Amino acid sequence: MYRIILLAVGMVASIVLLSGTPHAVADELDDAVQNVSDELLTKSPSIPSGDEGFVRILHEALEVAKREQSPHDACTQNKIAILALASLLGDDRISRTAKRERDPALQKKRETLRNRITLRGRNDLSKHFWVSAGLVAMSNETNAKGVGIAKEVMDSRPGGSGFSFADLAADLAGIRFALLATRKIEQAEELRERVLRARQSDDFCPNIEGLPEGLTAEQFQNEFGGLGGKKTRDLFLQIDDRIRECPVLRGED
Repeated sequence: MYRIILLAVGMVASIVLLSGTPHAVADELDDAVQNVSDELLTKSPSIPSGDEGFVRILHEALEVAKREQSPHDACTQNKIAILALASLLGDDRISRTAKRERDPALQKKRETLRNRITLRGRNDLSKHFWVSAGLVAMSNETNAKGVGIAKEVMDSRPGGSGFSFADLAADLAGIRFALLATRKIEQAEELRERVLRARQSDDFCPNIEGLPEGLTAEQFQNEFGGLGGKKTRDLFLQIDDRIRECPVLRGED
C-alpha cells in the first residue's frame, strides 16, 4: 500500500513539475509577472537578508503589482506578485512549469537573492512556501499539496534529507496564503492589508517546534504509518491548526 501511495503522489509531482500545469500562464499575465520580477531584482540590493527580507520583498511585490497593474482586480494583482516571488524565491522550475522561461543571464542574481531569504530562520522553508504558493496560483490546491508531499516522500529515501513535517508546514502555509490571496476579491484585499501590516515572518508560517524531520522511509512507515497513518493524519491536523493561528493566514476558507 505504501508503495502504491508513493507512486500515486510521485505521479502528481511529475505531471506538475515536468509537464506543466493544465493552464499555462497567459501572455498578458506573464508580462506583468516579468515586470514585477524585474523590478524586485533591481531593488534586491536594498532587500535585507533573513526573515526580514521575506517580509520586505513581499511588501514590495504586492505594492508594485498593485501600482503597475491597477486595471486588474486584487486577486489578479496578488497572483502576479505570488508568481513573481515563486520564481525569484522558490525555484526557476516554476516558470518552466508555466511554460515560460526567465532570462538565464539573471539566474545567478535570482539564486543569490533566493539563498539569503529565510522563513522562521530557514532558507528551505522560504523556498517551500513560495513553490507551493506559486503552484496554487498557476494550478490548484491539490497539485500543490501533491508536489509537497511527493518531495518529502522522495526525501525519505536513501540519500535524501528525510521526510520533514516542518517542510510540509511551510508548503501548507504557502498554499493557504495563495488561496486567500487569489480566490475572492474581498478576501484578497483583506489579505493584502494584513500582509502590509505584518512585520515578522512568523505571521506567515506556523511554529515548527516539535514537528518531526529527517525521517527515513522506514521510520516514516513504522512510526507514523506512512501517509495514511493516524499519527500522520493527526500531525496534519495539528499543522493546520497552527497555520490558522498565523495572523496573516486567518480568515474563512
